[in-house]
Amino acid sequence: MFRGAHGFGAEIGHFQVDPNGPVCACGERGHWEAIASGRALGQLGRERAASGAAPSVLARANGDVDAVTGVTVGDAAQAGEADALAILREYAENVAVGLVGLANILDPRVILVSGGLVELGPALLDPLREWFAGHIEGARYREPVEIIAAALGEEAGVVGAAVLARSLDAPVEEVSGG
Repeated sequence: MFRGAHGFGAEIGHFQVDPNGPVCACGERGHWEAIASGRALGQLGRERAASGAAPSVLARANGDVDAVTGVTVGDAAQAGEADALAILREYAENVAVGLVGLANILDPRVILVSGGLVELGPALLDPLREWFAGHIEGARYREPVEIIAAALGEEAGVVGAAVLARSLDAPVEEVSGG
């Protein structure tokens, strides 16, 4: 695991994708996390429900815009509701924006997507993959980057934290492999 010089390495949610974008939970504007987290999906759902563009999502929240969450949107999308699928597609594009940026920098062969939303499966991953493939640099000259759901899904963060905590007790040589 990459921790960086001061223990803040790999905070990929906090790289800025839009200086004028929404405020992140950390207080800064336009971080990827502000448009590509579960909380962001809920916010997008609330915005669309408030504007009248997501009647099925609003119905699942018993008509209460403030009760719309990412889960509400995901449930409606899983049920095949067109308005929820449109919200999920927009959200998937937001996720793909950050993944394309990282892939252009790091050139990975595979990207693992984790978190609770990966349980939405193809409803999320298919539009994400489509947008990603259309925006990755040099797509005609490279093998496609495979984007798959992490096997641990929602538990990936907890397991990663446990691995990190365990490594903090290990001697530096053991952690660094040298």
